Amino acid sequence: MCTLPAQERPQRFNGEVKAGQDFRKPIGRGVVFVLKGDEDGWVIEVEPEAARGQGCRNYSTVIATPLRGYTANDLNVSYGVTAAEAVKRSPREVEFVLDGDACKREFERLNRLSWPGSYPAAEVQEAQDKFGSSAGGKAVLRILQSKVSPSGELVEGKDLGKIDWIRFEVEISFPRK
Repeated sequence: MCTLPAQERPQRFNGEVKAGQDFRKPIGRGVVFVLKGDEDGWVIEVEPEAARGQGCRNYSTVIATPLRGYTANDLNVSYGVTAAEAVKRSPREVEFVLDGDACKREFERLNRLSWPGSYPAAEVQEAQDKFGSSAGGKAVLRILQSKVSPSGELVEGKDLGKIDWIRFEVEISFPRK
């Protein structure tokens, strides 16, 4: 990933969500911090504040690494990670782009890296060299308290559990204008 330029003063906020709930908070510069809830937990996202057609909508997962598998954006029981393990992974640092053009650019790089056989080698190399270079902001989520419980479902003979709720704080930083 890239090194972020000098930062404005970070903003901080706290929140709490129960299983299945979403959390949304405008954070400035036309973007919103989101915990998108589902049956497995949450995905940490940064999205444009206003819906803008069918364009690129997820400004954070488009540059998340690893490209396949569990990332800092995944606050859930996916990829064999248990609920207890998921809430222990704190803090979580999530970088994001600041606009739709950067999102589209990174999405194309992501596609080239995910499906390299579909592109000329020079385009894949360029995507490797530049992937994540559009990052402009960073969200650091710290889990302050949480409750997990058994899910009652077995995945490969193991109950991964479920995350019942979390209380968290987030610090958002942007580069200087």
